[in-house]
Amino acid sequence: MDVNGTNSSPNTGLNSSSGGLGQTGTAQDIAAQTPDQMLAQQARTGTPVEQGQALQQLDQMTGNKAATDALTRSEEAQAKGQTTTEHTPEMCTVEVRYKPVIGPTNHAFIVTTDADSTNYFRGGPAGNGFGSGSSGSGATSASSNTSGGDNANRGWGNIVTEYGAYQPGTVDWTTNPTGQQTVHTQAGNCDAIETQMAQRADAIEAANVPYSPFGPNSNTTVRDILDNSGFTDVNPVVWSPGWNDNMPVGQ
Repeated sequence: MDVNGTNSSPNTGLNSSSGGLGQTGTAQDIAAQTPDQMLAQQARTGTPVEQGQALQQLDQMTGNKAATDALTRSEEAQAKGQTTTEHTPEMCTVEVRYKPVIGPTNHAFIVTTDADSTNYFRGGPAGNGFGSGSSGSGATSASSNTSGGDNANRGWGNIVTEYGAYQPGTVDWTTNPTGQQTVHTQAGNCDAIETQMAQRADAIEAANVPYSPFGPNSNTTVRDILDNSGFTDVNPVVWSPGWNDNMPVGQ
């Protein structure tokens, strides 16, 4: 998980017009333009009179109207590409996604996405319980941290948490979630949000909370991480047992 990286690429631009050419862009870009490119730009951005004059000059330069049209279309496409590259801001998206478990029940996990990476945050049982699965969707290893009592005897153990790069092979990887909801978007990267979520996930695991299929469970973990990251009042879009259970972890 890249929580320390920064993405800062401020764009500076220079708008200029000279000789009625209606040119826009950086001084370096303008200096690099050939005469036909400058005329093509004028034919696209100049006043009606300037556009007409530019097209006449291009017809004389290229020798035919088809060549002129191709040149102006190329200039327009290049201008659109530069605009998209320079002015599209980086965005951070926080989602809750769901996987089926048993029957109509679902397991929730968090996915954060920005320009650098896609990461996941989830919880589940340390053990495999009855061997029939759980809303933690299959933790694969037992933990020496399991507590005494009913849940430990049944093999669930405590809630354990995981987070990292969301990619094929991760425990909750799926291309066909049973549900998906965006709970937050913002300009910039997800670094601060991911750091806060990771800290809360660590606190949940350190608290040795006994896992129960009915809660607290993986769905309780997701709701608690969201609440403590400032995304309160999120309601699951599919049935997710344990979502509203109390997570007995200090703030």
